[in-house]
Amino acid sequence: MADQQFVRLLESLLAPDADHLKVTSTLNKQYYTSPASLSALLHILVSHQSSQLRQLAAVEARKLATKHWASIPADQKPQIRNQLLQSTLSEENTLVRHSSARVITAIAKIDLEDGEWADLPGYLQQAATSPTVRHRE
Repeated sequence: MADQQFVRLLESLLAPDADHLKVTSTLNKQYYTSPASLSALLHILVSHQSSQLRQLAAVEARKLATKHWASIPADQKPQIRNQLLQSTLSEENTLVRHSSARVITAIAKIDLEDGEWADLPGYLQQAATSPTVRHRE
């Protein structure tokens, strides 16, 4: 997947004068049909500098999780899960943090039904009892 072009398309959705219909159509037809799009969105969510782009990536990743999570290679999933948890806990922006938590929920719903991500309840317990307010949200 052409990551730079994908990021530019997402960024163009944030521009007030963008042709949103054309960009959305391109994303739906050329990118969102591939499981690689979910991986790319998750990478943007955990690592991009722009909070607006992280927010958009979270919204789009949540929608694609049910469609593509099962297609992500099993050896990549633990690292993705860990990055998601860590980036969510360290996220300063409340809106991005809450959207990222929704992505975790979408993935957890799939994983827990499949008997995977067994350590998630422990992470949630730890976050719920943390002295840091944003961890408890």
